[in-house]
Amino acid sequence: MDHDADLMKKIRIIWESPLIANGPTIVSNRLDPVFKDKLVAAVKKLDREDNACFSKAAGGSLHLEDTSVAEYQSIIDLVKATKFAQR
Repeated sequence: MDHDADLMKKIRIIWESPLIANGPTIVSNRLDPVFKDKLVAAVKKLDREDNACFSKAAGGSLHLEDTSVAEYQSIIDLVKATKFAQR
C-alpha cells in the first residue's frame, strides 16, 4: 500500500500563490557602465551557450531572465509586513 498516495488524497489545496521568482542576480550600479554592460552580456551569453557551466557556477539549475522590482513587489510587501508585525 502506497502511503504517499493515500496522504495526497487527503490534502485539499485552499490557495496557491502567484509564481514566486528566485532571488535576483544583481550587478552593482557602482561599476563602470561599460564594464557592467559587458559583464551582464557575458553572463547571459554563458547561460545561453553553456548552461551546464553557468548552472554549476551559479550553484543550481538556473536560467536568467530580465526582471523588474515589480515582479518582486509581493515579496517586498510580505517582508515589510512581517517586520512591522514583529515590532
